[in-house]
Amino acid sequence: MMELHAISTGTMPPALWWQAAQAVQFAGADAVHLREPDWTASEADAVIRSWSGPARLILNTKTAYTVRPEGIHLPEHAPPETVPHSRSVHSPAAAEQAVLNGAERLIAGPVYPPRSKPGAGIGIEAFSRIVRKVNVPVIAVGGIKPEHMEELYQAGAAGAAVITGMMGAPDPENSTRQYRKEVERCMTFSSSAAEFKD
Repeated sequence: MMELHAISTGTMPPALWWQAAQAVQFAGADAVHLREPDWTASEADAVIRSWSGPARLILNTKTAYTVRPEGIHLPEHAPPETVPHSRSVHSPAAAEQAVLNGAERLIAGPVYPPRSKPGAGIGIEAFSRIVRKVNVPVIAVGGIKPEHMEELYQAGAAGAAVITGMMGAPDPENSTRQYRKEVERCMTFSSSAAEFKD
């Protein structure tokens, strides 16, 4: 099953973050990432204490906090961590090192050029090489649109992490539903193909 991760934009005040987070969770996101470096620890702690619902809450460690979150996500060059975590990577070598440093999940990219960094995408082939290099789930990130889901699935992605297209969208709930629909279409097609082969 491909997972759908919603990552905050990095410029969201708490009230807006809560509104968008509940919308994407309601629409089918499997995980919601709190990535707001300008928040105070007390603001992040309030979210960690209050979070409930089907989606997992993952806190990017660029955000200050004191309360232990459900999950944490580290940047590529952060020191090794002993607790289970996910980590950003941009190359096969970084992916291997991240797993050695204890990452149980990777978020790799940007696969496609993000709106904030035109021309910066590593491309689907480079992403696929990262997937093949490690034995942990690899989530794609960067410029992902609903129509990319099939290509990502074929490249071995365990899911997609979306920023502007979900948490930063004018209508986060409706936008998330579009991504969810494409994820489910990939899963349905995959199941049907497997049954046909059997």
